[in-house]
Amino acid sequence: MKLLSFIGTGKLQKTRYSFRDRQIETSVVQEAICSFFPITEVVLFTTEKASLINYSEVSEKLPSVRKVIVPDGRTESELWQIFLIVAGEVQQGDKIIFDITHGFRSLPFIATLSAAYLQDVKEADLTALLYGAFDATENGVTPIFDLSGFLEIFSWMAGVRSFLTHVDAGEIHRLVRSITAEMYRDSNLSEKPIHLNNFATRLDAFTSSVRLSRPVESISSAAGIIESLPSAEEEMATFTPALVPLLGKIASVSRFASPDPDITEGITPAYLEKQLEIIRFQVEKGLYQPAVTLAREWMISVLIYAAGDGNRWLNKSTRENAEWTFGGASRKLQNSGFEKTMYSSWFLNLPVWKECTGIWDEISGIRNEIAHCGMNEKKQKTKRLESRVLGMIDSLSRYFKQMTQ
Repeated sequence: MKLLSFIGTGKLQKTRYSFRDRQIETSVVQEAICSFFPITEVVLFTTEKASLINYSEVSEKLPSVRKVIVPDGRTESELWQIFLIVAGEVQQGDKIIFDITHGFRSLPFIATLSAAYLQDVKEADLTALLYGAFDATENGVTPIFDLSGFLEIFSWMAGVRSFLTHVDAGEIHRLVRSITAEMYRDSNLSEKPIHLNNFATRLDAFTSSVRLSRPVESISSAAGIIESLPSAEEEMATFTPALVPLLGKIASVSRFASPDPDITEGITPAYLEKQLEIIRFQVEKGLYQPAVTLAREWMISVLIYAAGDGNRWLNKSTRENAEWTFGGASRKLQNSGFEKTMYSSWFLNLPVWKECTGIWDEISGIRNEIAHCGMNEKKQKTKRLESRVLGMIDSLSRYFKQMTQ
């Protein structure tokens, strides 16, 4: 285990450092830390001035110590140098402890950012972020605080960003599970979260189903989120305050929420509108391939509903007939022969069949262009393809109105 620490210019004062249930009397906080943890290597970051004043006294009490000179940090450029120097002392997968007790000026801030950075970039195992709080000394005992819990704020920031930007609640789900598991292991805590895990699981299920174009599960999960939100709100404020600012965004999933279709009656226009909202949401978040995939399947569902078979909308044979109906109509537009389906006569007698078929051909063309990854001689430019995706919502809305009015 590697200790990364800083040397200041202030006078070292003897005190009894305390960490959890252990104490040691010393004027060197690094010595105390080495007695509390199995440290095998110590890296001391010091300015030239601090090195002349305190390095000798500190280093003689430490095992396997190495001095690393850093700038004073008086300019922005020097601060970046310090950051890079600190980061350079950590290797992939190192198990480390940061001590910021004697960090000068902005060094504690730089060290904290470095710790968060190294956890992600070099997969460092941060055991503790320690601060010897000399100003909190009582009766000759100086507590050493572990501030590593505050680094979770960076993880929460990443989790919230993933949810809002990428429709991914996986990190939030992981953090909630970790926090609740830790609380249930702590026998000293009388109050423990009851609803948070279930809520986070539903949130994760919703975002996963949206990204994978599973509209039935998306709608069901959204309904579950809205149902469980009131019972989870109070626990968020107590146990996961970083989630509280998200409440408004989370509640907005109500636009997708709906009960499952009745088995006998089948899908309704309201339920189909919820699925269209999911497609719109996918496009808004840049999930173009899932959006186009779902759009084509959604058009099939709308046709089945309009034909009066809404209770058979998930039947494989029914869906194949609806798809072949569109295919036959497309060939008819080209004056080609086609094999009729159970829906062909009905569909081709609709006054809007030509426009609806044109929308189907457009969506199918986008789907094929994406699915084949541009591996053809007549591939479209990416920006042109993106423009077609962005424009398909208006076409789908028009199709829905014509088929259900």
